Amino acid sequence: MILFRRIKSKDMSTSLQDYYKIEYQQVVSRIYAFETIRLQSGIFFGTANITALGFAFARKESGIFFIAALILSIYLFYEVRARKASQILYFRGLQLQRFLSNNDQEAFLEISRSAQAEEAKKILSFDDIKIRKKLLINSKTYRTGIFFIIPILVISLEVIAGILYLTIACWPLY
Repeated sequence: MILFRRIKSKDMSTSLQDYYKIEYQQVVSRIYAFETIRLQSGIFFGTANITALGFAFARKESGIFFIAALILSIYLFYEVRARKASQILYFRGLQLQRFLSNNDQEAFLEISRSAQAEEAKKILSFDDIKIRKKLLINSKTYRTGIFFIIPILVISLEVIAGILYLTIACWPLY
């Protein structure tokens, strides 16, 4: 870890070590908060989507399918942004954890199996800070996984259903 190699732990002041410990605690708490918010938003938008689909079938209006697709599109936009932000948190958390725990391979973020943690581990394997920053900025892990693929499929199916019910079943738009 380039950032910490310049500072030997014997030479490091107690206040700087305390700062890193506090920063690590803050990063881990933010990771938990992000995961909780992402879960809650997924439940909220999923419920809103299913409710919109129920209204579409109950009222026989094809335009509500497009509203349901829009609801999931908003969720997907939020999810991508949240994943990108959590990627940076995982990176910094792993960096601090490795420093504070003397590379303990069984520490919390080391054993995390999320895509963001795995990508952060790969990025940390590089010694050059410029390469790390570039990899963090250009990371594509936020576009993978079940929480990206399923909404894309559902959005596509809802748009197709809206078009089919509008044209074939002759349901009104609204």
